Amino acid sequence: MSSTDSQPALVLVTGSTGYVGVSIVLEFLRAGFRVRQAVRKQAQAAAFDKKYPEFSGRTSYFLITSLDAPGAFDEAVKGVTYIAHAASPVNYMFAEDCKRDIIDPAIEGAVGILRSAKSEPSVKAVVLTSSLSAFLDLFNPPGPETRITSDDWNQITYDIAIKLPSTEGVAAYSHAERAAWDFMEKEKPGFTLTVYVQCILIDATHQAWPPGIIPSFVDVRDVAKAHVAAVTRPEAAGKRYICSAGQFSCPEAMRFCVKRCPTQSHRFPSAEGAPFEPIFQDDGAKCASDLCFTYMDLETSVGDWAAQVFSLPEEKPIRAKL
Repeated sequence: MSSTDSQPALVLVTGSTGYVGVSIVLEFLRAGFRVRQAVRKQAQAAAFDKKYPEFSGRTSYFLITSLDAPGAFDEAVKGVTYIAHAASPVNYMFAEDCKRDIIDPAIEGAVGILRSAKSEPSVKAVVLTSSLSAFLDLFNPPGPETRITSDDWNQITYDIAIKLPSTEGVAAYSHAERAAWDFMEKEKPGFTLTVYVQCILIDATHQAWPPGIIPSFVDVRDVAKAHVAAVTRPEAAGKRYICSAGQFSCPEAMRFCVKRCPTQSHRFPSAEGAPFEPIFQDDGAKCASDLCFTYMDLETSVGDWAAQVFSLPEEKPIRAKL
């Protein structure tokens, strides 16, 4: 871990209160770094300090109101050595105009933080968190035998995305990443860029396991480790990686949940003999090889998740008063 003075290197993490971001923050802190979290509300900073008081001496905050506003990160990057950009200003539920509310803000958010980073000489590396959507070609859907690699791209154009419903989310990630690489090529800043995408994330530390249809998994703790490795290992510079521990099926995941928490077996339907055919395959081996780590296996990841969920206190049903 490098530093410009006697203190540990400072890392700016955006999206730090989100599903992936909070794990990235904790991984950097546990590795000995200082972390500056970009948060939208002061209450989020207070909540983190309350839950993790052991890191109060190495955690600071920057209040940001809009990720895509011009110069939004100019002050946040001051004195920063590394940046983990895990935030994306996309809101699928309440978007009225996909161009204005989703695609353009995602692009400007990615380029904006790179622009701010270029203005700060201390920045040495930026890590951008993207989505597997940036790799999938919607007009030529992959089949069960297709292996998605870091050379693949979503081919949807900007003009089509702003007109075609239900494509704005995948377009936002792909065009934001393309814009980031274009910035690096044209501006040639004094820092490196690494991009990570992940499939279904399993989290046994903070939040619930989100639903999804992508037939691959990775534990969110591995994604966080990869972000730290990106700024500490020169091999990661200029690369885009798929963070994937391999294929899985829901029946297989349910069996591991029951194995770890047998008293909760009544909560899971029987899935014995259920067929499973992957929609496509993806290649996460290069990420693990370059960064010298081993992915957590499905049994451990899902088992940890199940143990966390079933350790939570049950909510009592609310009965209406007549």
